[in-house]
Amino acid sequence: MKRRFLGILMSVIFTVGMLAGCGNDNQTAQPDTANTGTEEEKNEQPAAPSETSAVQEDAGSSAGEAANIYYIGKCADSTYWQTVQAGAEAAMKETGCNLKCLNPNTEAEIDKQINMVEEAVNAKADVIVLAPLDVTALIEPCKAAMAAGSKVVLVDSLINSEDYDVAYATNNVTGGAMCADELAKALDNKGKVFIINTAAGSGSVIQRQQGFVDQIAEKYPDIEIVNKDDVLYCNNDPTTAAQQAKDTIAANPDIDAIYTPAEKATFGVAQGLKEVGKAGEVLVIGFDSNDDLIALLGEGAVHSLTLQDPYNMGYMGVKGAVSLAAGEELTHEVVDTGCIVATQENMESDEIQKLFYPLGK
Repeated sequence: MKRRFLGILMSVIFTVGMLAGCGNDNQTAQPDTANTGTEEEKNEQPAAPSETSAVQEDAGSSAGEAANIYYIGKCADSTYWQTVQAGAEAAMKETGCNLKCLNPNTEAEIDKQINMVEEAVNAKADVIVLAPLDVTALIEPCKAAMAAGSKVVLVDSLINSEDYDVAYATNNVTGGAMCADELAKALDNKGKVFIINTAAGSGSVIQRQQGFVDQIAEKYPDIEIVNKDDVLYCNNDPTTAAQQAKDTIAANPDIDAIYTPAEKATFGVAQGLKEVGKAGEVLVIGFDSNDDLIALLGEGAVHSLTLQDPYNMGYMGVKGAVSLAAGEELTHEVVDTGCIVATQENMESDEIQKLFYPLGK
């Protein structure tokens, strides 16, 4: 991307007047960091992303030739991932990059995500912004992408190698430890807890689980993790999580709490406990949020939700990608995007509300 092409690009923009959003013909308007538009436009929720593409060019951009960037998320049917993509799209609008957005339908479709990375490499993407579904399976695709000349930016989750340029994610170990501290506070430092996780290969939830287990072991000797060596996984299916919760209560009637390090596991467990009359009695220590989980928190069926900043992950991921495409050298590091615990006591605070509704109510 050489500066000498700027004049050519400006001429093309002036003549053709290109302007497109990130999406297909059924796309919905996405928030812009400029905070323009009506309140209704600002508060509009995005449609569920799947395989979408975008070209947005900004006459004010100093990047010259627009960077070609692929964003590849984890799934299409999650509020969390819709918010990550909305942040990516906001950065697209701000920077004038070309952005193509792809998402598997569910977080179980690892092979489909690998194919998407291969598609980006074959399209000679300047940068691939990836939320890897598996810490091992995505190593070789990332390595191949870098060997082919594409830069790799990770968001939300890492891989078990250094084959990426920079990452933007929650410190999930710290997030898991925060969940342990909240549990201990609620149980007065003693009790029994069960873990129902979402996917065994997902780096982010593995780290949240490890942070939780380590914090309990280090600080709370009177709290027992009953299934520490036999954690249950719902494979991101709330129905499975609900049944696992009911089976857990039937087999362990003295359980005090269930730790659920992901959105759909949290929802499913809370629903399962409601079905057997244990909501509020058995604490649910959850992660992430959506409208259903916010309602469950308010009514006491969920005790706490540890909130990330998915919008900022997507935004920072694409901004970093544009910098890499422009030839800037970024430090090989994981940039912590932060997290905070929401409870009934603080859920109406401005800080929590902004994370509950990053795109507006």
